[in-house]
Amino acid sequence: MTSKRFRKRRPYTEENNSPLETLTREARRLGKKGDWGPDATRINSQILELDPDNLAALTRRARCYFEQDDYTAAKEDYQRALEIYPASKLVQEALARIEREWNALLERKRRKAALDRGRIKRALADAANLHRLETLTSFEEARAMGIAASEVGPESYPLAVAAFKKAYALDPRRKLRQGQKPPSGLFEVPVRLARVFRRSGQHYKAQRLYEWILARHDSTAAKVGLAAVHEDKRRHSVALTLYEEILSREPNNPYALRGIARTLSSLDRAEEAVEAYGKALERAESSGAAAAASAGLERARGKLRRRGSQSSAS
Repeated sequence: MTSKRFRKRRPYTEENNSPLETLTREARRLGKKGDWGPDATRINSQILELDPDNLAALTRRARCYFEQDDYTAAKEDYQRALEIYPASKLVQEALARIEREWNALLERKRRKAALDRGRIKRALADAANLHRLETLTSFEEARAMGIAASEVGPESYPLAVAAFKKAYALDPRRKLRQGQKPPSGLFEVPVRLARVFRRSGQHYKAQRLYEWILARHDSTAAKVGLAAVHEDKRRHSVALTLYEEILSREPNNPYALRGIARTLSSLDRAEEAVEAYGKALERAESSGAAAAASAGLERARGKLRRRGSQSSAS
């Protein structure tokens, strides 16, 4: 097929003020504005009704469809444009871009569908576990259910809360003789429950539970959790005091080191934050903790560099 060349644009005069010319000027105006919405689609469609082989109108309408995520219609217009002008690199590139976007869209839909199916299965499983939890008589089973639910994600936090409460109610270590000191392990489940409260944004409940634990047992885990709650609530001076108390007894506690580094950074004490992040990185207990400490260290160093640049500029 013999390719057609672009029509040479004619200057506006009274003689060429036809409906086609008027529509073309409006389509170009919208295109220059970056307006590829319904009005631009309609105007370019009207041009193509008058002039079906109008290459510029075809590519403009294809762009409209593309911007509106109608990849099928955009592809049809670009393919038609390519029939009119096979040598067009721009049209070829546009078709390739549509193919990439279409494949990416399909992948996003596939992942979303898989995620939705997973959530439905999880919700059904959680409902079944909640029903089973009512008749559960084993502390270990309730505790294990709570740990598993807390590690799944926010959608399973209600199950985790119910399971940890049940586990604490069933904990045989609660049966103490009068005047007997509670064993330290008795507060492990309440600490886990408070952690779930904090993760789910229930900071008041988390704070009250951490304080309840600390009134009965000097728990490092509870104190770290309480400091983190104050940190979340932007009570940085309170959080700093708690982290300092922990580190005065356990200088290498990785959770307190990361916490105090974050708090120092929030208080704009960048030099101290760099030192604390460095220690946290050295004592990181997992690859995830190391990555978090490393990222924090870079942010704190960045603050120092910016501060130095501002000082030299002034």
